[in-house]
Amino acid sequence: MNLDNEEDNFKSINKINSISIRKHKLKGTPKFTIAIPTYKRVPLLQEAINSALNQEYNKDFEIIVVDNDPTRNCSTENLVVSYQDYRLSYFKNEENLGMTGNWNRLFNLASGDYVVMLHDDDLLYPNFLTYLDKVISNLKVPYDAIFTPHTVINGDSNSSFPERKKYFISYDQRLKTKDFLWGNIVGPPVGMCLKKDVVLEVGGFSQKNYPSIDYDFYVKLSEKHKCSIIGGHPISMYRIGFNESQDSRTLLNFISNDQKIKSRILSSQKVLNTKIWNKYSSTNSFFYLKKMRKLFGNNELTIDSELKKLRKGFNSFNYALFLSMNIYKKISFILKRKYFRV
Repeated sequence: MNLDNEEDNFKSINKINSISIRKHKLKGTPKFTIAIPTYKRVPLLQEAINSALNQEYNKDFEIIVVDNDPTRNCSTENLVVSYQDYRLSYFKNEENLGMTGNWNRLFNLASGDYVVMLHDDDLLYPNFLTYLDKVISNLKVPYDAIFTPHTVINGDSNSSFPERKKYFISYDQRLKTKDFLWGNIVGPPVGMCLKKDVVLEVGGFSQKNYPSIDYDFYVKLSEKHKCSIIGGHPISMYRIGFNESQDSRTLLNFISNDQKIKSRILSSQKVLNTKIWNKYSSTNSFFYLKKMRKLFGNNELTIDSELKKLRKGFNSFNYALFLSMNIYKKISFILKRKYFRV
């Protein structure tokens, strides 16, 4: 399977410099970097930075903000330089690198061994790093990528953190490439923890499969590296309503690009029956699009047209197949989990 493992997505941004406006004053290399890409979202960015600074973690860690707006002395710059915390670094790209380019730049600039991506509209629970550090210590296998549990909030919702439990029953589930035939089972890249060197090795994130950039990256990462989903009580918040996900073109591109990624997986993975997987995938796309239309209140004609197109291949057999495979998925995933207490 050719998943562009040899593609170096850092080459296209290497010629563009990032100005170091403030640098952390840490001694030595921190274990963790919380990396925040941003572009003209000051109120939300302030919440994200505060959630990173308010960690209960009792060891040093780095926070970097990488600003994709080249304008000097803008409101974003004024906000970040107003912080006096010694752990905080701030960089401003001399040119806009695009979303994907800025994600990759995070890993060029991070000092930590592990990089935690935090988008400028998302939040970390105060115990995020403490929990993550304990998880890494508890895991018997040294993972290259750890995907942590999160909760979803609406953009207009109160962003206060719910009461936390005194202890957590969690599970570790090793991911293999063929697991992603079920789709983007990891979800959005909120609070994901990646080894910096591994991201550089696989060539970073690729714009080719926009908007399925994260899904494509997870599959590419899973081919040669150890990846795990950690399940349990949420330790981060993913905010919807402030991004492009609700746009009809974006939703339709998710469908088409996800199908391409699954086809690439099927081309090399040993599966029971390719036709069965294709039928499942088509039905899954139908329900996904229907769910997103309801979530975002999107009633555009293009969405309705695609739903009608997907519904043509929808029959009782496909629906029964879809339900039975989802039951199989849940059972098989549960059986692969290794539970532990943090």
